[in-house]
Formats: sequence, C-alpha cells, structure tokens
Amino acid sequence: MNQKTVYILGAGASKHAGLPLLNDFFAHAYSVREKNRWGQNAPNGYAVALQQVDDFRATLKVEKPTVNVHNLEEIYAEALERKVDSLVPSLNKVIEGVMDLGGCVIRYQGQQYQPDSVYDDFVKRFIRAGDVTTITFNWDCLLDYALFYNDLAPNYCLGQGQERNPVKLIKIHGSINWGQCKKCNSGPYPTTPNNEIGTRPGVIRRAKADFDLRLASEIIPKKTCPKCNDRLASLIVPPSQEAKFSFLQHYETEVNAVIKEAERLYFIGYSFPESDRYFLHLMQKSLVGNIRLREIHVVNPDSGLKSTYEENLEAKRHSLTVKMIPKTFAQYLASGIH
Repeated sequence: MNQKTVYILGAGASKHAGLPLLNDFFAHAYSVREKNRWGQNAPNGYAVALQQVDDFRATLKVEKPTVNVHNLEEIYAEALERKVDSLVPSLNKVIEGVMDLGGCVIRYQGQQYQPDSVYDDFVKRFIRAGDVTTITFNWDCLLDYALFYNDLAPNYCLGQGQERNPVKLIKIHGSINWGQCKKCNSGPYPTTPNNEIGTRPGVIRRAKADFDLRLASEIIPKKTCPKCNDRLASLIVPPSQEAKFSFLQHYETEVNAVIKEAERLYFIGYSFPESDRYFLHLMQKSLVGNIRLREIHVVNPDSGLKSTYEENLEAKRHSLTVKMIPKTFAQYLASGIH
C-alpha cells in the first residue's frame, strides 16, 4: 500500500533553472532588463515599473537603512506599510516580467519540446510512485509542464472540475499560468501550458529551439473571462498578501486535509521566510490532527535550518524527528535518496 506523501517546494527548488530567491530577486530583474531578452516584445511598462521600484528602494536605503533593499518580501512590506499604492502594481509587473523569462522554459531536444530536466526527473521518479500531493510557493510552471508532458494533468484543487486528475498540485501563491478577472472578481482560470505550445511529445509545431512560454505577459492577457468576457490578468499572490485572495480559503481546507493524512513529508528548497506566516499557522494547525507522521525530511543545502524547522513545526510537541538532507534539489534527485 502506497504511503501518502506530501512534497512542499520553496524557491530553492527552482533555483537550478535560473529563477531568483527573494534575496536576489532585484539583481535578477535588472539583469533581465539589461540583456533585453524580450527583444521587441518586452511586456508593456516593465522598464518603467522597474525604475519606480528602484527609486523606492533608493529612498528606503537612506530613510530606513535596516531594510534589506535586495529582498522582494521586505520591499513589498514597506510599500504596504507606507501605503504607496502606486508601487504595488509596479512590483507585480516586475514579478510577472521576471517569471515570464524562466518560469516556463521549454527545451527542444531529441525532436521533442521537453520540460525542465530536474522537474521531469522528479515527476518520473516520485510523482508517479503513489499517493502524492505537491504544495508549492513558486509562481513558475516548470513542474506543471513536466506533469503534462508525462500525461499527468494536475488537479489544482480549485473546485473547477479537475478533481478527476490524479495529481494534486496546490499553488499557494498562484501561478503565471492562472488568470483572474478584475472586473467581476472571478477566477482563478488555469491555462494548460502544453496547449499553448501547440505540441505533444514528438509533435513539432514551433521553432526548433528552446523558448520561454511567456504566459503572464503574452498568453493570459489574450484570454477572456468566461463570466463577463473581460480580459484576464495573471494571478500571482505577492508576499504576505494571502488574505486578499479568496481562492486561498478553499486551499486552507485542502492543505489541512493532506497534512493531516500525510505519512511522509518532504520540504525541498524551503526556509520558512517571514512572509509565509499564513502557511506556518496552517501547518501548525494541520499537524495537530496527524497521528501517522513521525519524520520530516528537509532537502536544503543549509543544514543549519534544522532548529528553524523544529521550532516552527513544534517537533517536540508532535514527537517528530527532523532529518536534514544537505543537498540541492538536483543533487537530491541524483543521489537516489528517498
């Protein structure tokens, strides 16, 4: 009988693909702009939005030197605290722009458009293995495309008729392939990444080269709301802003259920950032009802995080052993440990 397994993925799980962590987000954002990887198709207003954010960061550095101006979470918190309403849309636009150039990279290899190799390996070795739920904080679609590529359509647990899909994929912070309607406040409306490529394995319909799918800037804005026919906008949940998104109320029930039933629990590339207090509270509440779990496995190069996990997850109270695996996601998969 398969054990019920839950994988929780943080930003470190996608770092190998060139996607930034919270602490190096802005360095990545400026690199993206300077390389002009979009050519003539740069998202409208990206450079202007980035300059607005840069001006705000420069002001903070002078007025409040204790703020880490390189950390996306801290900049967001300061913008909200100071009620700089005009800055929040700019921050969202920068996030969308950065994620579009790396959040769903499709590789052309062997006459096929293939997914990210690390996530493909993860799907083939672990997701297919049994009763598995994945909870991710990442906006990217690297895992999503790997699932579709392997004929495993995800169940995003949004109550939209996807329940028949076998693999639960809970995206706490939204996703660059999700749309929302700001006119009638409806959504999320997920878009299937491989349908936008126009290909299945072995069927070539686009240029024979690697490319970025650019879901947030080019694909989602062309979709229309099924309720009011207005244009959709991408749905990403910024740091510390969970309370503003109604779909997360449904996710609370889902997360609570899977954590209560989990027999194996793995955290990969996650470090409990301050912005995830919402999730920490949800984890603490859910673990109270779990009588099966005895170990928590943490895949992270920083073995010093053990005490953080023990404290945050109240390991002593629940008689849990935290086992550190000091490896990156790719190293963990290559090692064969499980």
